[in-house]
Amino acid sequence: MTASRNALSAEYLYELYSTAIRHEAVCAVLVAHMRREYLPDRTFQHIHEFFVNHYRTYKSPPSYAMLAQTFASDYDALELVNTFREYDGENNPEAVVDMLETYIKGVRLQAVSPRWGKLYNQSRQAEAEAKLKEYAEWLAGFTLKDSAFVDVVKTFAMRFHRNRRREEELQASGVKPVTRFYIPDLDELNAGRSLRGQLSCILASTGVGKSHMAKHIGLRADIDDGLHVLHFQARRFRRRGTQCIQRGTHSPQRLLFRAGAYRRGGDAPLRKRRSSAMPGV
Repeated sequence: MTASRNALSAEYLYELYSTAIRHEAVCAVLVAHMRREYLPDRTFQHIHEFFVNHYRTYKSPPSYAMLAQTFASDYDALELVNTFREYDGENNPEAVVDMLETYIKGVRLQAVSPRWGKLYNQSRQAEAEAKLKEYAEWLAGFTLKDSAFVDVVKTFAMRFHRNRRREEELQASGVKPVTRFYIPDLDELNAGRSLRGQLSCILASTGVGKSHMAKHIGLRADIDDGLHVLHFQARRFRRRGTQCIQRGTHSPQRLLFRAGAYRRGGDAPLRKRRSSAMPGV
């Protein structure tokens, strides 16, 4: 870290660490990307080391009680933990992580900028351009956001344990399980796995019944298992969307009657024929 780049401010770090205690995703980012030289003093560094060891062991953030017990004899650290607690509130995790990302990018830029100038001054243009290209490639791929691509191999264990804890919490909460599509073939493939928090996509050509399938799943979930279902219909024309919903909830006879193709009180369709006014036809 260069001397021209200041460490992170204490006020920001209070909010960052208090947010990490409440949000596992922020704690994971903190453990992976925070470096000792980004912190203003040794007290922050000692507390950060505890965060790192605790998260790597238990895959969850430490609590205030654990921090207080660990640093019970270190008055400076204990005072810092109490300050974290004062900053614990309605913090925005995304904004906190974005600020850390901006800071890390700035540190990297200030670290490589003098090298470019030195190489250019020494007429080593090719090397300077290579350094600039290396930084540009790093910058394009570096992000701390959850929506970015992740290394599925390196993060497999962390994500596996996190999903296991989520399933255990759902079972303990008493919330009704969601494990079915109400379509035998799909249910057989799913084999009873929890569908909460999952995104399922139905891909098919236009007009084959994607909306009807989604409607069927929501309808059976409500009728069979008593689940609450919210259905969003994104169609260009309101009438087509309404008809699509009605086909899944109304009887075929009612739909035929509304379309003028079914005679009330009878089973035979009402076929209307119009004779042509042209002679000889």
